[in-house]
Amino acid sequence: MKNLPTPPKYPGHLFRWFCKEDIYAELEGDLREEFYQHVEKFGIKKANAIYRKEVLRMIRPSILKSFTGHTLHTNQTAMIKNYTLVAVRNLQRNKLFSAINVFGLSVSMAVALVTITFVSEIDSFDTFHEKRDRIWRVNNYRQLENGEVNPYATTSLFTGQYLRDEFPGIEKVAQVYNSLYGDVTKDGETHPLRGYFASEEFLDVFTFPLLYGNAETALKEPFSLIVTESAALRIFDRKDVVGEILNRSDKPYKITGVLKDIPKNSHLQFQALASLTTYQTSERGKGALSDWTNMWSSYAYILLPEGTDESQAQGWLNQLAENQNSKAPRFQIELGIESLASIFPGDGKFNQISIVLPRDNVNSMVILTLIVIFSACFNYANLSIARSLKRAKEIGVRKVVGARKSQIFTQFITEAIMVTVLSLGIAYLLFRLIRPEFLELNFYISRTLTLELTSNIYLKFLLFAVLLGFLAGMVPAIMMTRFKTINSLKGVKSLGITRGLSLRKILIGIQFTLSMGFAILVTLAYKQYKYALNFDLG
Repeated sequence: MKNLPTPPKYPGHLFRWFCKEDIYAELEGDLREEFYQHVEKFGIKKANAIYRKEVLRMIRPSILKSFTGHTLHTNQTAMIKNYTLVAVRNLQRNKLFSAINVFGLSVSMAVALVTITFVSEIDSFDTFHEKRDRIWRVNNYRQLENGEVNPYATTSLFTGQYLRDEFPGIEKVAQVYNSLYGDVTKDGETHPLRGYFASEEFLDVFTFPLLYGNAETALKEPFSLIVTESAALRIFDRKDVVGEILNRSDKPYKITGVLKDIPKNSHLQFQALASLTTYQTSERGKGALSDWTNMWSSYAYILLPEGTDESQAQGWLNQLAENQNSKAPRFQIELGIESLASIFPGDGKFNQISIVLPRDNVNSMVILTLIVIFSACFNYANLSIARSLKRAKEIGVRKVVGARKSQIFTQFITEAIMVTVLSLGIAYLLFRLIRPEFLELNFYISRTLTLELTSNIYLKFLLFAVLLGFLAGMVPAIMMTRFKTINSLKGVKSLGITRGLSLRKILIGIQFTLSMGFAILVTLAYKQYKYALNFDLG
């Protein structure tokens, strides 16, 4: 047995810790015997893995020892109650300290609440489509004579039709032509109506539920029209309007379906869809079907079969581009695909089908929020460390009567979380005040976002407050648990935290750096904003 390896150390320690003493020796011997057998049969690596699994399987009521009365375990409910009570008393006793922390955290948390709502709404865009993971948009990349490449969200009608006809590996192609705008008339009354010409696969690719009508045939015939329920109520004062006629450009369109209103978190925003065959049968549309270079107003979305890699689809697009560019050497176009999730926020492509918030705006907002939050955390840590000098003897007495480091750590973390939860209430009120102003901050935000609150976002607010409390209180909590008992009882001078380059001085330096950086960024942004408003256009 001397030459045989020993079982893994830590699982063995765990088993000794939880197993009843009267059966430990017998069970441990069985585990060790099976381990040696597995070493001879499978090798040391697999034997170790089996041993770990067997130890975990031993965690059963019949094997677990009783921990009642164990000195390392106390009543958790009583401990939490005690931590909370002490935290409340400390906050009441130090009103100025508490007020400064709550106010500072409230302001920074209000900014964070705006960002949480902002980012959550952005992340929700186009997530309601059932096939969203398989939907890709075909983009054009036009190479100019000077070598510059301009990215476009559009592509030609020819491209969509070619992909549909020549590449059976693509499950469906939904084409959209962005020129359904203007007025429609009904019984002599004129109504504005905005939307797209869409191919009949549109409702198969995207999840826009029909309230009335047949999704399979609604966009099949020329001069077919689908309207949203809001448009139907505005024009007809009722929703079920299938079969009604609307006149557009002196031509009758038959309503073949009524859609549920389009969610606000969709990059496709419209009031109506007309069949693409309507446009294709026009003189202008017939020419566009064969024109590779007419890429300015049409869009193509492809639905890939499950399990198909996007690189394979990119290969098909490269093949198409190479073939067509040889026929039009002065108009070089490369094709690329973009996942549905990447469309909003966007990366600056031309000819977006609707207003798309630039991704740089999102990144800037997140960075500024992080600066504000970290500055608030450092401020809390500095004030807590300064106040810890007054609480040194309290910590020393706690340790003398048997308090462990983990208990002291939990005490200070509890206080920090209570402060952030209190701050959350004030931050929420500030959030309500600044939300309307934030929505008017720039053109993109005002046109695309609403910052509506949902139960999920309220939960994120609460989790954020708890996490922030943990982060803000962690540094002072760790520092206070490291105080030696005898030095804590002797007084402040014995702790030695004010000598040399202390942690507190480092935190103060970082806090000032972040504050100055934030002030500089805000000043630059404000001056740029004023310059844009007052720029003389001639």
